[in-house]
Amino acid sequence: MRSKLLHSLTQLCLLTFLIGSCIKPEKFPIEPVITDIRMNNTVFYGAPFGIADSISMYIEFTDGDGDLGATENDTATAIFMVENRLGLEYSYAIPAITPQGSEKGIFGELEVIIATINCVPIDGGTPSPEAEYPDEDTVVYSVRLKDRAGNWSEAVESPPIVIRCNEYE
Repeated sequence: MRSKLLHSLTQLCLLTFLIGSCIKPEKFPIEPVITDIRMNNTVFYGAPFGIADSISMYIEFTDGDGDLGATENDTATAIFMVENRLGLEYSYAIPAITPQGSEKGIFGELEVIIATINCVPIDGGTPSPEAEYPDEDTVVYSVRLKDRAGNWSEAVESPPIVIRCNEYE
């Protein structure tokens, strides 16, 4: 009985080892790749000037050589966003993401909190308390990632965000 149990346990361990050794770790391209962008909300409420609402943007990514993010003595930015209405550019630094194990490839999710989105005045001028605004506006961000080696991801557009210019949630 004991011998049969030991034999079964040995076969199970051997089978587990064989299955595990057949699974190869994922290989990602050396440049960052944005695999998905999603938002926690796609409607932004507030006054047209100085909106006080916020939205989180989640950027799922891969990077084959694991060199995304700034090191201790580096202030390089890794996330670049351009909004489609006025062409405003935003950039964000992220801390270095350290690869785990012997493989250098990394994957994960970055969160960017968009704290302010101003409505664009009807006349296209600068946002101000005196300007006239539409009831609704829509913004889309074009997002790219850049790693420490200077490799860029392809640009990926965010889902549209509807701004309710004259409403408060």
